[in-house]
Amino acid sequence: RTAELACGVYASVFAWLVDRANTVTCDATPSSPWLGIFDPFGSEKLAVNSLEQLLANTCSERVYGIFLNYTQQAEYHALMDSSIYFKDLIVPANQDLISLLEGRCGSSLGILDILDQECRKPDASDDRFGRACYEAFRSSSNFIAEGGTAKKSFRVVHSFRSVEYSTAGFCQRNLHRIEGGRGMGIMLTRSSNPVVREAAILSTAGSRSGDLASPAKQTTVGSVLCEQLKGLERQLLTGTTDLHFINCLRPHWGPLKATAGS
Repeated sequence: RTAELACGVYASVFAWLVDRANTVTCDATPSSPWLGIFDPFGSEKLAVNSLEQLLANTCSERVYGIFLNYTQQAEYHALMDSSIYFKDLIVPANQDLISLLEGRCGSSLGILDILDQECRKPDASDDRFGRACYEAFRSSSNFIAEGGTAKKSFRVVHSFRSVEYSTAGFCQRNLHRIEGGRGMGIMLTRSSNPVVREAAILSTAGSRSGDLASPAKQTTVGSVLCEQLKGLERQLLTGTTDLHFINCLRPHWGPLKATAGS
């Protein structure tokens, strides 16, 4: 319960901070021009990678897909405006990776869909989740089963590098309630800290009453992230937003020694 309480406090205060920042900085007029800076997760690869790293890399793949889609459209229009005719415009794509991670609009399941299915079961099992992923994706070139069945770990060949994920703890991490549950939220509304108290009141008012009813009705961490990413993509690709990208092609692996004349 201590970990759940900590998650509830962090999520509530973070949501409160974002709400206050938006209130202070945003113009109330919807038609006013605005400038937003979106700093997504970088590609993560640790000594041991779990659900948090998979979600961060899922976000990176989705944002990279937005970048590729927007760049392709911009190149197409630039060529047409310059009266440069071409037969095929070949641009790298990562839709297969996004489908592997998130699924294809209901037609097939992704890794996070299979994880949600497993989490709905009263006896959710990390090993069973791994085996289900192996059965679903063993023919995919982007999914590699470590140990033959993937029940302990699996590897995803991402756009920028391959990452091995340990399935231990996946189900438990995915079932962490984003706002600590209504019970936790009500308790936090009685906090002596004014910021925690105000944040808890806001989060409790916006939460759903059925979140604690059963595992089948719980909101999972993965499903929340996927919905947020889809909403972001819809907002950025409506054609009313002028996008500019700063893309880090190679991370800084470590500090560089100063050289003469630098």
